[in-house]
Amino acid sequence: MPYNVPSDWRRFIYDSENRVFEIMDGLDIRPCGELIGFAGQRRIGGVSFHPNKELAAFVTEDGMTVSDFHGHRLWDYKAPVTTLLFSRSGDELWIAEKFNSEKFLISVVDIESGMEISANTMEDPLYDSHLRLSHAPESVLLELAAGQDGCEIWELDDTDATMRYHEVFPNHCHIMPVFSPDGKRLLTMENDERLFYSYTWPGAEIITRQRDFTEAELEEEEAMPGYSMVLLKKGLAVVKSALNRLYLFDTDRMERREELVIEGFEPAPANEFSPNLSDKLPYIPIERFERYCDVLIAVTSKDAKNHALAIINEAEATSNLSVPQVVICKI
Repeated sequence: MPYNVPSDWRRFIYDSENRVFEIMDGLDIRPCGELIGFAGQRRIGGVSFHPNKELAAFVTEDGMTVSDFHGHRLWDYKAPVTTLLFSRSGDELWIAEKFNSEKFLISVVDIESGMEISANTMEDPLYDSHLRLSHAPESVLLELAAGQDGCEIWELDDTDATMRYHEVFPNHCHIMPVFSPDGKRLLTMENDERLFYSYTWPGAEIITRQRDFTEAELEEEEAMPGYSMVLLKKGLAVVKSALNRLYLFDTDRMERREELVIEGFEPAPANEFSPNLSDKLPYIPIERFERYCDVLIAVTSKDAKNHALAIINEAEATSNLSVPQVVICKI
């Protein structure tokens, strides 16, 4: 799923067989259909759901399509599309096409006709970046992630049908940020140092940053953060460790607090969760933990013995989580 999906959108999800479900009030799951022809299962940002219609835009083998959940297509587009994102209104679609390691195209198209509204061919300053689009309050962000070669976040704007962009965190190698529920604060991580930074939004003025790790912490794998994070209310966040374990995080003191445990996914030796893992360090198989609309979701890795999605009421995410606060769905 894309990052930072607005809280008032309908909550559509899909499973490993491309079947689509809607998360209803009360966290019940309603079957809706399927993504026929979807080819982006292992590509973050390969599908985007319409904010209020049973409609999706998704990557296919030779481009992308806009379709309902029963195979009725509005239009197709043949191009090297890597990521896409519905606008907040649902009237437009943002599309990223990667031509080669040095150039890519960002375009905005009309959702009904597929006609281009604005576009800009851009040079990749990092070379061969992985592209990902995300919502921000009142705008759209683009992440250029090139591993050890760096990471940049751009804010995009297509006002007056003219594509403009600027770098959000110049002189920093930050990953895609997440936003507080009120949209006034963001949390991100420095890709090189693996330290968390907090900023105001809009404007991206730095508020505070996490202290540097000690030498002892740098030697401890569990002390290192992973790449999933969620900003909660009341100055709290949830962050993931390098061993996928979840922790509450104080965004005022910028310190990790107690561990957050989901019943059914308690820490255990890694080799108990997957035959592909030989390590015996305490581990949980949660690959992604993020806010999706107005709920929190935790997704296990695809090679886990029990591939599942946990849907969590955010109000419960301040202590250990157990049924019935968490709904577990096999995917």
